[in-house]
Amino acid sequence: MVDLVLIPHMKFDLSGPWKVKLDPQNCGETEAWYAAPLETDVSADLPGTVAEAGLGDVPDLETQWTGSIYDRSWFHEPELESYRNTKPPHFPFWLTPLRRYVGVAWYEREVEIPESCVGRSFVIELERPHWQTSLWIDGELLGSGESLSVPHYVEHAGLKAPGRHRLTLRVDNAIREIHPGQDAHSISDHTQGNWNGVIGQMQLRFVNAVEIQSVQLRPDWQRNRLCVRGLLTCEQAIRGSLSVKLQPAGKPTSAVRSVQASVATQAMDHRFELELDLEGVERWDEFHPILHEVSIVFRSSSGVEVVWCEQHGFRDFGVRGTRFAVNARALFLRGNVDCCVFPKTGYPPMDVEAWMRYFRILGEQGFNHVRFHSWCPPEAAFAAADQCGFYLQVEAPTWPNHGVSIGQGDPIDGFIYRETERLLEQYGNHASLCMVASGNEPFGARQVSFLAEYVRHFRERDDRQLYTGASVGTKWPMVRESDFIVHSKPRGLPFEAERPHSLFDYREQIAGHAQPFVSHEMGQFCVFPDFEEIAQYSGLLKAKNLEMFRECFLQQFDAATARRFLQASGQLQLLCYRAEVEAALRTPGLAGIQLLGANDFPGQGTALVGWLNAFYERKPYVDTGAVRRWLGPVTILARTPGFVGCEGETLWWEIEVANFSDADLTLALLEWELVECGTDGDQRIEAGSFICPEIPCGSVSFLGRVSHTLTQISSARKWMFRVRVADISNEWPLWVFPRPNALNIPDTIHIAHTWDIALQHALDEGKDVLVLAADAIQNGREVAQYFRPAFWNTSWFQMAPPHTLGLHIDPTHPVFDGFPTEDHSDYQWWELVQDQPVANLEFFPKELQPIVQPIDTWFINRKLGLLFEFRIGKSRVMVCTAKLDAEDPSRPVAAQLYRSLIHYMSGAHFQPRLSVQASVLAELFECKARKQYDVGTDEKPEELIPELPAEAP
Repeated sequence: MVDLVLIPHMKFDLSGPWKVKLDPQNCGETEAWYAAPLETDVSADLPGTVAEAGLGDVPDLETQWTGSIYDRSWFHEPELESYRNTKPPHFPFWLTPLRRYVGVAWYEREVEIPESCVGRSFVIELERPHWQTSLWIDGELLGSGESLSVPHYVEHAGLKAPGRHRLTLRVDNAIREIHPGQDAHSISDHTQGNWNGVIGQMQLRFVNAVEIQSVQLRPDWQRNRLCVRGLLTCEQAIRGSLSVKLQPAGKPTSAVRSVQASVATQAMDHRFELELDLEGVERWDEFHPILHEVSIVFRSSSGVEVVWCEQHGFRDFGVRGTRFAVNARALFLRGNVDCCVFPKTGYPPMDVEAWMRYFRILGEQGFNHVRFHSWCPPEAAFAAADQCGFYLQVEAPTWPNHGVSIGQGDPIDGFIYRETERLLEQYGNHASLCMVASGNEPFGARQVSFLAEYVRHFRERDDRQLYTGASVGTKWPMVRESDFIVHSKPRGLPFEAERPHSLFDYREQIAGHAQPFVSHEMGQFCVFPDFEEIAQYSGLLKAKNLEMFRECFLQQFDAATARRFLQASGQLQLLCYRAEVEAALRTPGLAGIQLLGANDFPGQGTALVGWLNAFYERKPYVDTGAVRRWLGPVTILARTPGFVGCEGETLWWEIEVANFSDADLTLALLEWELVECGTDGDQRIEAGSFICPEIPCGSVSFLGRVSHTLTQISSARKWMFRVRVADISNEWPLWVFPRPNALNIPDTIHIAHTWDIALQHALDEGKDVLVLAADAIQNGREVAQYFRPAFWNTSWFQMAPPHTLGLHIDPTHPVFDGFPTEDHSDYQWWELVQDQPVANLEFFPKELQPIVQPIDTWFINRKLGLLFEFRIGKSRVMVCTAKLDAEDPSRPVAAQLYRSLIHYMSGAHFQPRLSVQASVLAELFECKARKQYDVGTDEKPEELIPELPAEAP
């Protein structure tokens, strides 16, 4: 038997400058550009992109984008013409690349092959090309690739001569036969952008005489055994031994487990399977992301040694009733949806350090899970998630909708299968890879049967992960064969029809489902733009959208107002996210949530839905510690019928604890207190405590009920109900009000409800006037105001209500001496804003500052008012657009504001500084045609929802 020889220096780094030539007409392959050196002096550094090389076109109005646009008002509105005529234009739909190229690009470089490698087979690896590739060497085609998820590998049996050899790479980022969907985050301009290039590791590796490949680590927890499968490739018949060793990573002196077997092979492939004992091995989870080093060594009888070594965690991720379980302990997924937002480069990072920062930031907020929406991250992300203890859901890189559908036998069907096969092969050993889906919200009448077969196929192929058909919204069908469901039924706040409370949960929405149910894309609450963030866009993607929004805003307001709007809308955003998350935790058996999102989504019209910006930096209004109180592994919950109380009512709170930590809480002391909040500190109203004998982990436990009867409430106040268990705390606001009763209105104040003769006479006489305009206001009637802020953004959903982002309030104004408020919307304002009209102050002097100002959508920037004051001649005028009633016992907040207004207008502080003409007030009540927002298209996002035949369950 001839002895084997291993080759030293087996890898050649292919990074560096490559010649590059664009092929927008896609003629290079027909004209055989690969057959001779490229005729170009232009070069580009790879890893990198065409845009980083300064190539491609500056975007303009004729650019054919990869992504849907449902609001075309920007293209035709006369006042936006100046933003269309810049180079590049100020596109409001997503971030704008400095350069953009979609089509074929050719790259070329030479590689020096030493004499010792002649005749040796080799593999070329291209990590994360975008996205369809072909590779030639010296004009000979090596192979092609199509994956958006894993590296492209091409092989060659061996070169016949040493020296310089020419590599020619063709990369095509256009949608052709395979259509992943133009809004898929793997390719869309909505987020990372549709770039051309290769951004990861590039190497030529010579295949050795003996290699260990295709290793799969498969724990069998019923037998506490680790099955190690792999492929030993040999050029010739060989004898030797194969050993597997397992030990904690970074601890060379720790206990080592090993197993060894003899090997006698014929030439070529030898598949092996060895088992190790896992009894007592520390398991991986979010609290203990323990990694072990697995090494496989082959030693030939002549002493040749080949080693395979990687670090991985070992966990048992499965189902326990309707919850997920890790290592037999029930868990709750606290997830964020990742849509591939990386504005500096326009593509995801390929290094572990960057992904470690990413997961640490999310972990600080309280997350333990990420869903990668219609894309799969690179190897570095899985390695970082392993170290940080995150449970990942990845998807085949498709959003097969809007021009493409699944289950019809089109190329996308096979691509979804191939991509899933590839990502399981590439990343399946990672403990963090726990859940897999085919993609996002597909179209297709046969989608249910297609996805059911998809789940069955991959569950049988690799049971280390759990599978679902697709992540879908409310009107999509569910694939009941799935191991788990990701669907949007269990989300939303009921506050459009009900006074805010915390009794609700989502048990009805998930009733009848035996498998774990995860809330799909929960949240999507808008916040006003942070214009100071614009300076951070120093990379390849520019925030021309934010620049346009800022300039349009500053035509009406100033920069200080923008900061106030950001702070005020941000507080409402967090209130709504918290309300949804706590409702989800209160829901018996709900398996988890996937928020959309903790970070902004810069596309689809610009969805500013995050309390983190696009760079994963927290916004100015965010207190991370406060977020963790409702998004951490242990959360104290309180079910209460409301956050507003009236004298004589008995308030109550049912206290629960969601304990999804790694340990039971035993003999814990629960302490509670009810305090009145004041400028000089908090004053305790009542307090108590009781012992909780046990709060088991993996469950939500009812701990007790606290009640308090409101007596002797002579003035409105803000209280706080606080609970602490061990080092965990939470708190909920409560506004208490006197009982509404008859209000004595001085004769000096005229009450008006519209512009009429009586109001005109009052102004002529110089009387003080309170205009309660809720029923008659016209200018502003088109603005839909709810308690919650706009969903996703008003442009993408074509001005679907609501249009506002909450309130900015001047809490120092003396009108609030009898009405507790801060500078933003909170629960006590629900009575005064939910479905209540606003005034459009477009004809009032710019200097007018409303006392209570609804924050308009940044796409229009109307100056709105809910409460504002001014003079007309000798009259002092106050206008309120909220419906007020002094004696309605069901509306104590409205009664108290009415009382506070009368008290203020009767006193010396009522001194409006700004004067206006009577005609300006009268215009608010005129019935006339007014300009409406025109989206300029009949297409709607709802058209993505498939119409399904009887196949759907």
